[in-house]
Amino acid sequence: MNNNKTLENMLWIFIPNIAKMISNRKGISLKKADEFIYKSSIYKKLENKDSKMWYYSDETLADFFINEYEKNELYGV
Repeated sequence: MNNNKTLENMLWIFIPNIAKMISNRKGISLKKADEFIYKSSIYKKLENKDSKMWYYSDETLADFFINEYEKNELYGV
């Protein structure tokens, strides 16, 4: 199987769980959390198989996304 397709399939599996964590921890809708994930720089890194970010746990990845989300809030992005 194509490595890129395998990574894409993996992302489809754990992104919903991460979106739920972000939604719960930040008090935002699941839809807003999901939209943020797919627009974030963290997600772009996750899509790059060479970054190996997909090795991190869901909780750690949620922390990365939340840190980026909070910076965006701080700077009004």
